[in-house]
Amino acid sequence: MIKLIIFDFDDTLADSKNVRYEMDTNAAKKLGLKPVSERKYFKYYGTPYRKLIKELYPDISVNKFIDVASDFYELDKFRLFPKTEEILLYLKDRNYKLAILSSEEGPELKTLLKHLKIQHYFDYVHAKEDSEHYKPDPKVFDDILDRFKLKKSEVAYVGDLPIDRDAAISAGIFFIGINHCPKEGIMWTDSIEGLKKIF
Repeated sequence: MIKLIIFDFDDTLADSKNVRYEMDTNAAKKLGLKPVSERKYFKYYGTPYRKLIKELYPDISVNKFIDVASDFYELDKFRLFPKTEEILLYLKDRNYKLAILSSEEGPELKTLLKHLKIQHYFDYVHAKEDSEHYKPDPKVFDDILDRFKLKKSEVAYVGDLPIDRDAAISAGIFFIGINHCPKEGIMWTDSIEGLKKIF
């Protein structure tokens, strides 16, 4: 029986990938760099932000890039997907524990959750600095499993990227793909509202 549902954040709960791509493209232009294509950017999307920048723009200091990118950070552009809050409330009313596992750094993630007014639905928020591991490494779930004292068979993970799928399946955790996650061989729903049919 599932007792805990873990969510990825970006593009699972909130529509954010295009906001982040625009921010980093503007930063690259300001720094005199050639912006990478969407295809190349989203190849690394979902990994910790510092690693993403190091891979995409290896010829510049990561700290310098992030400093410039922060000038283009627009909190108000982040939006929840339709029905997200309704579904979180539905799951809480059914007594599921809820958590977030994200590659975002903690301060930004908590700011986003507060801005979107959904922080109170989650029993725990796991950010990048809470583990030395990151997706698709299955050990990324160890912190949450230890915290809730649950078996893997009692946990589900909802995510939108192949690295979410790979991490969960490798860890032996029930995975539900959402939005644009490849459908092959997994439980899948085209929107967060579809979770009502699963839980």
